[in-house]
Amino acid sequence: MDEAAIMASLRDLERGREQQRRELDRLREEYDTLAGKLRYPGTDFLVQLEYQMVYEGTLTAVASTLTTSPIFDTLPGALHAIYALSAYCPTSNVPVIVTDGSVIVAPADAVSVAIQRQLRTGPTRIEARVAMYASTATDYPIAVKVWRRLGMGS
Repeated sequence: MDEAAIMASLRDLERGREQQRRELDRLREEYDTLAGKLRYPGTDFLVQLEYQMVYEGTLTAVASTLTTSPIFDTLPGALHAIYALSAYCPTSNVPVIVTDGSVIVAPADAVSVAIQRQLRTGPTRIEARVAMYASTATDYPIAVKVWRRLGMGS
């Protein structure tokens, strides 16, 4: 191998090394972006990956009354779905009890919130809505969000 061939091989190696360095820098930048998104589990990024928001609204919890939202989700047949429910009172510090199942008659001065599922026929379907019971002397607005978990069978 003569000197010119060695120099050409050396330049080719340097170009290849520079190209690999740029590719590594790009991959590091993409990794840092993704790691930043995954660092905070409450970010919209993760919520949209795993959950679909099916209801968002403010309902009025009427004193000593069962209140329901409009139907927010209809599942064909007798399918099941996993829901995540979040609720709070934006105007007061009245306790809001989120239950998995039916609403409960909450202790005095509290609001119980749950997801109500009901089987319907003609055609067979499951209808889902928010239900709440206020064990209070006054009415309270309750901010509610419901997400359905995405995945197999959902």
